[in-house]
Amino acid sequence: MVATTIILAAIVAAFVFGMVSDVKSTKIVAVTAAHQGDNLILTNMGGQDVGKVTQFNATYNNTAVSIPGLGVGSSVTTDVGTGNAHLIVVATFNDGSQQVVLDTYT
Repeated sequence: MVATTIILAAIVAAFVFGMVSDVKSTKIVAVTAAHQGDNLILTNMGGQDVGKVTQFNATYNNTAVSIPGLGVGSSVTTDVGTGNAHLIVVATFNDGSQQVVLDTYT
């Protein structure tokens, strides 16, 4: 009983003193990638928070890949060469936050 009271008091104190105010919510946006020959095809599949995205940035084997105007349902094709490589796509949102929306090997 005492332990339960202490735990509840700690939870209430965290909210009262603002300790949980810096917790940011996870945004829901889906991007897919396909490697066909020398081309990398990125497609914006949408998601609940896709309207809040201001831009996408990608790195392919630590090299920046341009993603201009990737609207919902649209695809961007870029020449990256053949082979298995690490791809990371980061979305920037209108509140200034960033989130990795795709981290894969193609």
